[in-house]
Order: sequence, then C-alpha cells, then structure tokens
Amino acid sequence: MSSVPDVPLDPAPLGPAPTAAGARRTVVAQVGARIVSVLAVAASTAIVLRAIGKAGYTDWGTVLQLVGFLAFAVDPGVSPIVVRRLVQEPERAPSPAALVPVRLALATLALVLVVGITVGLRGSGTAVLAVLLGGQVLPRALILNATPWLQVDQRLHRQTALEALAAVLGLALLAGGALLDASAPVLAVLGFTGPTTLLALLMRRELRITPSRARDVPGPQRDRVRGVLVEVAPLAGALVLVALYMRAYVIFINAADPHDPAIALFLFAFQFVDQLMVVAAIVAGAALPLLANRAKDAALLRDPLTHRTVVALAAVGAVLGAAMIAFSGLLTAVVGQGVVDGAERYIRLLAPIAPLLLTSFVLAYVYVTVGRSRRYLALNAVGLAVNVAAHALLTLHLGVEPAARITWGTELVVIACALLPLLRTPSGRGAALTILALVALVAVAGELAAAGVVGAWPAAVACAALVVLVAARPLLWLARAVGVPLPGGAPAA
Repeated sequence: MSSVPDVPLDPAPLGPAPTAAGARRTVVAQVGARIVSVLAVAASTAIVLRAIGKAGYTDWGTVLQLVGFLAFAVDPGVSPIVVRRLVQEPERAPSPAALVPVRLALATLALVLVVGITVGLRGSGTAVLAVLLGGQVLPRALILNATPWLQVDQRLHRQTALEALAAVLGLALLAGGALLDASAPVLAVLGFTGPTTLLALLMRRELRITPSRARDVPGPQRDRVRGVLVEVAPLAGALVLVALYMRAYVIFINAADPHDPAIALFLFAFQFVDQLMVVAAIVAGAALPLLANRAKDAALLRDPLTHRTVVALAAVGAVLGAAMIAFSGLLTAVVGQGVVDGAERYIRLLAPIAPLLLTSFVLAYVYVTVGRSRRYLALNAVGLAVNVAAHALLTLHLGVEPAARITWGTELVVIACALLPLLRTPSGRGAALTILALVALVAVAGELAAAGVVGAWPAAVACAALVVLVAARPLLWLARAVGVPLPGGAPAA
C-alpha cells in the first residue's frame, strides 16, 4: 500500500455543472435508443419462443432472470459513488483502469452463481446454456465501467445508442441461427453474449474520448479504489437485498412446482418489468449528476424541488403502468407468438411496479447523495424479510399466482419506509401521499383488468386520466423543466 498522499497534481478544471437541459437531451436520446433495443428484445423473445418452445423457454427465462437477479454483482453501486466523487471530489476518484479488476472479479462471481443456481433449479442439462447465456455479464461489467464518466458528461445516450445497435445485430444473428435450427446455447451466443462483447470493445473508445477523463488525477490508485469500495459497501448491500426480493420469485415458483406451465407465462411477463427497470435506470442516471450538484446547496430529503421531482417521475411511471395494462394483450399475442397465451394476466398484475420503480431508483440516489446509504440498506433488509415471508406463506403453496402482487408489494413497503423522512415537511407529506395514490390507481386498474371485470383498455385509459388529474402540477412542472413546449410560459429553470 502506497503512503503517497492522494492529492491532485494538476487537476483539470471542472466543466460546466450538469443542467436540466443536458439531462433532457440525455433522457430523450436514451429513451429513443432504448425503444429500438426494446423492439429488438421483443423480436428476440418471439424468435426464441418459436425456436425452443415453452418448455425450453422456462430454462432460458430462468437464466435471464438470474442474470438480472445478480446484476448487482456487476455494478454493486460503484457507478453512483464514482459519479459523486467526480462531481464533488475528483481528486478522490479512481481511474477507469483501476476499477477493471474489481468489476471483472464481481462479474465472474455473478456468472458462477448464475450457473450454480440454474443447475440447482432446472437440472444439469441447463449448465451449457447457463454458461453461454449468463456469460454476457463479463463484457457487461466492462461496459458499465465507462458509465460514471459518460454520466458526468451527460453522454449516456451514446452508450445507449451503441447498445441499440448491438441489440439489432444480435437480433439479426439470432434470426439466422433460428433459421438454421441452432441449439439454445448457440442462440445465446449469437443473440446476446456475442453482441455484448462487441459492445464492450466499442465502449473502450467512448471512455477514452469522453471529456470528463480530463479530470483524471495521476498517482496511486489503490487507496482510491479501496475508498470507493468502503463507501459503496452499504449501497452494495442494499442492492443485494433489492436483487433478492425482486427476483426471489424465480426460486419459489420453481420450488412450488418446476413443471407448472404458468412459470413460462410469468417469466415472459417479467421481461417487460426488466425493460421498466432500464427506463428507471435511465431517468435516475440522468438525475444523479443534478442531485449531486444540488446537494451542495440543499438538504435533498427536505427540499421541495426534490419532492416535486420524485412525484413527477412517479406519475410518469404510473402512466407507463397504465400502458402495460392497455397493451398487455397485444404484447402477449405479438411477442408470445401463441406460445404463452394467458401471460397478459401477469403483465396486468405486475403493472403497479412501474411507478414504484421510477420512485425507487430516484430515492435510492437521493439517499446515496446525502450519505445515508446505510439507512437505505436497512430499508431493503425490511423489504427482503417481507418478501421471503410472503413467498414462503403464499407462493410455495399457491404457485405462480401470488408472485406478481408480492413483487410490487415488497417494493411498496420499501418505498413507504424511504418516504418517512419526507413527512417532516409539508411538501414531503404531500409528495408521499401523492405517490401512494398513484400506485393505488395502477394497482386497482391492473386487478380489475386481470380479473376481467373491466376491459384492459378502459381500465388503462381511466387510470391514466386519474393519474394526470392527481399529479397535474408536478407533471406540468416536469414538462416545462425538461423543455417541452407548452402554452402558458417559458420552460422552467
């Protein structure tokens, strides 16, 4: 361990502070590229379903969910901590190269766990598929290593655009493999792990040319890396718990009855929750530099502007939840190719997760920014306890049916606890009540549509209308803040 003081030798001056306009450009560009990726994922799912059938998709979907389950190991909160340091203390930020061994070690651990759990749940015949489909976590770790520097420069849209291109390439290769009757492991390499590896190579250039690399401070890196790991430990622990309670259903539904055909339906439905997580990460990632910058002058948990932002994003999530309900039948018919008929019910039951995810991601970054990661860890420990108890009581005995409600119900418990500090101010109390009301609206609409009491479209339209009514002012403020041209005045600052 070097004893050389970790001080800047000749640090580059900080660039302009992150702006709402920059965040808008980043989000719009990312969402546009993400739409391409989502379409590619939907088409890929349809191809895989047609190529390997429902039984084969149960194995395939289990591996994919476990990859998502262990995503925390690929980036256990390292990126938000590095972003905070780059914005507030650049002399304490490690270089990208110094973080590569850490990220690869964590990704290797994730791959070992994916393979081990898959074999334990689905049998030894799934080992090759688990290695080749799960192997995408290794290049993914290198891609994420570039994220903090692009995030500070509000250039994450460049990464997302390359991801969209990789997804389209993977789709083309997957289609070719399916036409040649390739096996599931070969399809995994062609459609996922291979394109992800190519993307990792392209991201090396993006990392090299992004402006924030000018802030790199020469000198020993070991103390800086160790400092990041110490700071990230509570957040990493929280992400472990989040991953456990978000994906624990995979273990419980397989334990209840590994041959239940409804497992494939639920795994298919959860693919759309995965895409919502990506959207939530995009929005929260764009907001993180702004939060870090605002935290210099405001106490975020008591800040009315922060409260308004969280409510507005929860409302956007509620509208996305209504869209899930509305399009659930179409998604199942078009993407499912007749193989997973009935999955629309689970998409509708999962819809309340949409407002909760956008709220959760932003609140997590608020807690990180204000140095309260340990409290966030404790909140997620509560969530895990609730989740495991509910699955043990219900899923093990009733199978797939309760899993959707337990998934979003757990997230609701965590968010309700995270909102408690906001109750100390009038704007915080209003924000907490509005968020809970938005979740309730989507939950009621989803339940009515799933039960067939009301059609999916009428339920979704009514839900969206009520969401706009309940959160009209925050939504209008957000639209003006990001520069959407609206009557009644100039965009908000």
